[in-house]
Amino acid sequence: MRVIIAGSRSITDPTALDEAIAHSGFQLTEIITGDSRGVDDLAAVWARTHGIPCQLVPVEWNRYGGRAEKLRNERISMMAEGCIAVWDGFSRGTSELVEFMHAHGLQVCVLRCNPQEAKDRKTTAFFRHPVTLL
Repeated sequence: MRVIIAGSRSITDPTALDEAIAHSGFQLTEIITGDSRGVDDLAAVWARTHGIPCQLVPVEWNRYGGRAEKLRNERISMMAEGCIAVWDGFSRGTSELVEFMHAHGLQVCVLRCNPQEAKDRKTTAFFRHPVTLL
């Protein structure tokens, strides 16, 4: 399954991503992610470690200005079958991607945690769009 892995730049603990992937139940065949620090970096490392192809799709700020992140999120949404997001509860880009994927009927799993909770391995919420709350 081609899956976007996205999330907050403030989350840098790989155990948060491991937990989200495990809970998703997705059989990952390819990862699509941005080229930012935080969860994007974790996704690229996870893919390399597990021998899964990883496509980096950076935000083109210079080309598109303030709408660049939204355009990139729409673009990658069309490339994937699902999304795993590790979200701090505040990142607008992550929440917009999750809502876009959900609105288009794609499978989305979200692990919500703040950076300190991720370090402490305490999750505030895990939910899966569109229906299941885990």
